Amino acid sequence: MRTLKIGDRSVPVVLPNLGDARLHIAAIILSIHAIGLLALDFRVTVPQILAGILSCALLEVIVQLRRQRAVVWPASAMLTGSGVALILRYVGTESGDYWSMHRWWLFALVATGSLATKYVIRWKGTHVFNPSNVGLVVAFLALGSGRIEPLDFWWAPFRGWMIVAYALILLGGVAITHRAGLLEMAVAFWLSLGACLGVLAIMGHCFAAPWSITPVCDGRFWWTVMGSPETLVFLLFMITDPRTTPISARGRVGFGVAVAVVSAVLIAPQQTEFGAKVGLLGGLVIVCGLRSMALGTGERLWGRWRSSVTRRSVQWAALVVALVVVLSTVAVAGVGAREPAPVRLSAAGVRADQIVAHVDPARVPEVTVGEYVDDWLGSDVNPTLLGTELLRLLDVETLALVRRDPEILKAANHGVRLRELRNRIEEAGEGPIAGEVYEFDSMHLKVMPAVGQGDLILGVIGSGTQTQVAYDADSTAEISRSAPFTLVFAMRPGSMDRWFLVAVSEDPG
Repeated sequence: MRTLKIGDRSVPVVLPNLGDARLHIAAIILSIHAIGLLALDFRVTVPQILAGILSCALLEVIVQLRRQRAVVWPASAMLTGSGVALILRYVGTESGDYWSMHRWWLFALVATGSLATKYVIRWKGTHVFNPSNVGLVVAFLALGSGRIEPLDFWWAPFRGWMIVAYALILLGGVAITHRAGLLEMAVAFWLSLGACLGVLAIMGHCFAAPWSITPVCDGRFWWTVMGSPETLVFLLFMITDPRTTPISARGRVGFGVAVAVVSAVLIAPQQTEFGAKVGLLGGLVIVCGLRSMALGTGERLWGRWRSSVTRRSVQWAALVVALVVVLSTVAVAGVGAREPAPVRLSAAGVRADQIVAHVDPARVPEVTVGEYVDDWLGSDVNPTLLGTELLRLLDVETLALVRRDPEILKAANHGVRLRELRNRIEEAGEGPIAGEVYEFDSMHLKVMPAVGQGDLILGVIGSGTQTQVAYDADSTAEISRSAPFTLVFAMRPGSMDRWFLVAVSEDPG
């Protein structure tokens, strides 16, 4: 055995075995990382990936050094870190920006928190949850879709490097799970999830996705989830963690079915890709949490039932009843996710029309309406009122900048725009603060994907003249320059017929 000299002590060093399946899984996941970065426009950076992997490796080395008095190659921990980095995305990270340090620490935090559950949450001498799975679900629920999101269900069109990625996932995953005796469980999961989501698809289930201008519905919804490379990674590399699955072959098949059913029930009410993806991951968290406590009881009850009910016809009838109950539960859970209406933001606090009560109608240009706007907002949508509301929100922003009062912004802004203007007020201090005044010549309403995996948004493509203004501490305005503009003003609906301005960006054309 190799040793490492630490001070005056010789510490044993345990290196990886080339036959270790964890090394083979790592080779597949790292290959997917490379293909995703270089060819599939993954919105993640090399420092973010390394932060997840190396932070887990460091934590594992420290833990094993204290426990075994040896430096042990952290194979499992590095898999946890790479799994987190594969699925986790920080909203605003751009594809192709390979070496950006943007929010690298968040990947390290989520990855080490995931790994820590392996040592903190234990039952009868073993960990309860798949570390990367539970860490990701907690992070998504805690931070929400405005900050982080899972990797998209659909990575790229099915050609070229996407075919290579599929081949890696399927061939490598099937070979590894078959060798570990876990392939039957993966197949049981996929078939069960397909049956449950098939019921939802037949009933017209939909969710909004950032890569689709229209809701993803019906058969397209079914294939988006079932054919997703992300779902294949989940069933071949995440639910098949030997440490968190039953030992018996029958128990593993039941485990796969249970995860599929719970995931489907969680997906059913979701109206966004973010919600559907977290529902998929959440099914494994719930079943793992229940398995440790209920597995023995469940297997005993199953054995007693099989021994007491010997007639094969009765057994089949009971299984059919159970299937009907499961599919009915999934169907009922998805009642609210048909052609999803806009997800409305919370509208607590002061309203924009209480701050700016009147907007001069002469400032509102002709407002045209693009495709799908009526379908999304309803046929009674009033374009002029929406144009007026945008001007009202911009006036509230101006008032907040003049008064240097970030609380006023809550009446008009949300998300990225709210953070941007709050930072502008904070950074200005007592000095001049920059603002913009818009005079519109045209407005065009368009349904657009949101930033991240949230609901769709209303994009107002506006053109006209933009005047840059600097406000002094005594609210005196100094005009610096005027220039033509064409911008997209992203608006999200709130409750009580309110609207919020969530982003302003260049028109992509």
